[in-house]
Amino acid sequence: MERDSEDKYRLPKSEQDANLMELAGDDIDVPKELLKMVDEDTTEEEEKDSILGQIQNLQNMDQIKEKASATMVEMKSKAEEKCCVM
Repeated sequence: MERDSEDKYRLPKSEQDANLMELAGDDIDVPKELLKMVDEDTTEEEEKDSILGQIQNLQNMDQIKEKASATMVEMKSKAEEKCCVM
């Protein structure tokens, strides 16, 4: 689990951490709150990776594109109002 977390969160790999993990073996106690956070994060990622999650991402992208387009139109019209060229 530790190696996956290092890769996932781009944490620097530490030889000291690896040695401590090896020495501890199965005696590592992880707080329940941390385990819950990891489980929730994993579930959220699995949902995003599912087909339904991908469809929702596409819908979100459409909304973002629409909002960006509307913002650009609004900025253009405000700029045209303020900048009159003869």
